[in-house]
Amino acid sequence: MRVAVSGGGGLVDLRYQVLDPDAAASIHDLRRPPQLVDERTGVLVSGLLMGHSHKGGLNPAQTYYLVFENPGSLVRRGGRVTVQLGAARVAHVPVR
Repeated sequence: MRVAVSGGGGLVDLRYQVLDPDAAASIHDLRRPPQLVDERTGVLVSGLLMGHSHKGGLNPAQTYYLVFENPGSLVRRGGRVTVQLGAARVAHVPVR
């Protein structure tokens, strides 16, 4: 739903909405941790703020969030990222 730089540039806030809870369960796959790739630099952002991730089941039509650390403020407003959440991959997501 949204990718936004926050925390003075040191964080990236990802908001996503679950459409299919069974398919969304792959978000918790430890072999494929959530990550963002900055399309300008190719930098991979995968560190979650304080190790936070959603625990438990996911509900349809509900919005969830992940907050990534953004060391060096490499992901910037106006850029684009590729979002990888489990088996789901969405390219060219604008960063607010």
